[in-house]
Amino acid sequence: RSEKFVTMATRTRQEYLKDLVTNYSSTTPIDTGQKFSIFSSKKKDKIRPRFIPDACQRGAILWQVTLDDSGQSQQIECFLGISTDTLVLIEEQTKQIVFVTPCKSILGWAPQTSSLRIYHHQGECTTIHMRDANGDRDELMEIMERLKAVTPGIVVQELSLNRNIMGQLGFHVQPDGIVTLVESAGQAWQAGLRQYSRL
Repeated sequence: RSEKFVTMATRTRQEYLKDLVTNYSSTTPIDTGQKFSIFSSKKKDKIRPRFIPDACQRGAILWQVTLDDSGQSQQIECFLGISTDTLVLIEEQTKQIVFVTPCKSILGWAPQTSSLRIYHHQGECTTIHMRDANGDRDELMEIMERLKAVTPGIVVQELSLNRNIMGQLGFHVQPDGIVTLVESAGQAWQAGLRQYSRL
């Protein structure tokens, strides 16, 4: 193929398209519904694709959330993005990264009615609120499914631990929060605390 002929063919196609638009187009909208159609003439709402939370979706999945900024005592509207290796919060207005952490450092999460506490690193906590609480999809469940698929974390369990008669809790813990020993007949064991749990 000659470069000259390819250029000529492209130019000819473009001229035909320009002629078609100029001479044979109309600004009148076309009604797609038929007058006596057996099918509904209303436009169908777009069906939302099925949510796939697993790690085969390598890129970040985004949700609009509100972040509790405890340092500034305010809430920030953000995009929450969770990829297979990173969790990131980006402020909507400034497009600046507010928070980022590797997925492997996510310890767990605790859902509330329309919010989620995400625990990471050495037990730090980030709280996000769902923006569309009345929507037709459960974004909170989607976020938890994505976290379950791409992080080592789990849903947090809340335990009430009482002291025994001698004032002891009945377990030993390392500085990083890992429980190393739980007395088998103690109140902590009965409450559900087990060795290698993280506080």
